[in-house]
Amino acid sequence: MTKSFQTLAAQLAAAAFVLLCACLLTFAIDALTHPYLPAMSAGRISLLYLPHGVKVLLAWMFGWLSLAAVLPVTLIYAVLYLGPENFTWTMAAIVVLKGIAVPLGFEITKLMGLDLRRCDESGLRWRQLFIVGFITSVMNQMIRYSMKCCGTLSVDEQLFSIGSGILADIMGLLAIMVVAMLVFRWLRRTQLQRVY
Repeated sequence: MTKSFQTLAAQLAAAAFVLLCACLLTFAIDALTHPYLPAMSAGRISLLYLPHGVKVLLAWMFGWLSLAAVLPVTLIYAVLYLGPENFTWTMAAIVVLKGIAVPLGFEITKLMGLDLRRCDESGLRWRQLFIVGFITSVMNQMIRYSMKCCGTLSVDEQLFSIGSGILADIMGLLAIMVVAMLVFRWLRRTQLQRVY
């Protein structure tokens, strides 16, 4: 194996680990907050969906290659979250389509004239990544409800569930962006201290 392939594989493995941590942290947050949130026939809403933020950053960093880290982790998380007895082929298709939606969101914004993909010359444009995050969140909610994963909902329940899903995705993206900003700032600071 070439050194660049080994480096990419190591980066994707680290990315998969970070995504798994975000999934598990979201699972823990949901367990703590669900008793206080309204229940619906589709289940309980989430306040913060961290994996969406991680998937947006991974798609920005690796493009379509991010799927190598995203798909296995999100499939495992879905089985753990739903339980093996509730995990169906429809749920597997939803997980795969939701994973594909994030890099596709970058392609859609490129077609709209806003190329937000990572370039070596430009740094991370935090605010503009929220555009991709919002677009892909809407796509994810549409995938989820068009495939009837949540049973039969009234129009009000469906609108509330879609809106709360988008809000949880965006709040998760915001939380991941803040953490990433602090980590990058710390890395820059430690690199400067080593120089002096």
